[in-house]
Amino acid sequence: MLLSFLCLLLSVVVRGQYMEGYATSNYAGVNGVSYNPSSVVDSRTKLDINFFTVSATLDNTFLGITKNWVNPRDSTLFEYAVLNNDGELDNVFINVDLLGPSFLFTLNEKQSIGFTSQFRSLTNFENVSEGFSNLYYSNLHNPSFLGDQITTDNTSFEHATWNEYGIVYGQEMYKKNNHWVSVGGRLKFIQGLQAAAISFDNLNLELNSDSTVQVNGQNVE
Repeated sequence: MLLSFLCLLLSVVVRGQYMEGYATSNYAGVNGVSYNPSSVVDSRTKLDINFFTVSATLDNTFLGITKNWVNPRDSTLFEYAVLNNDGELDNVFINVDLLGPSFLFTLNEKQSIGFTSQFRSLTNFENVSEGFSNLYYSNLHNPSFLGDQITTDNTSFEHATWNEYGIVYGQEMYKKNNHWVSVGGRLKFIQGLQAAAISFDNLNLELNSDSTVQVNGQNVE
């Protein structure tokens, strides 16, 4: 189970970092470990404790937002969404990180130790045809798709979730005036939770007027 999970994880395309921006600041504390373990040496706090932090990223070439959408808390988000019908294949990347109970302790000016617990989830949809994207967006209710064949090639889906438990250590190796070199590392134990993957070399779908769907696929893995 663990071996198959790790093999799938290697095939998942990673395009983001945990809390990018904040994680690289001088006051990130234990939240900066995922981005750069050596940053613990330059922590501005003696003891940093994290109880619960969530970071989520959604990247896609499928939907965009019009300039009329100005309120991030507006519940009518999809009323401002526009399809990116440029004839290109669509891709979706979803990354969710939950940093659980973790701490960072500064031993002295040159050494720091810490512990992290983290839940991670990665999901990829790659090479989805424009026809399938529009079909999903319409929730199968667009009558213009009836009787037409919708085809997608070399389409894949990968998903993996896992827990990480890490022990962190960082130390300053060299310092002279305003120049210094620090090293750090995190020894992690990875607990695989679930993983799934499917790919289609060729997939044809046809919606019939009698509410049935005909699916023909080749080389489904």
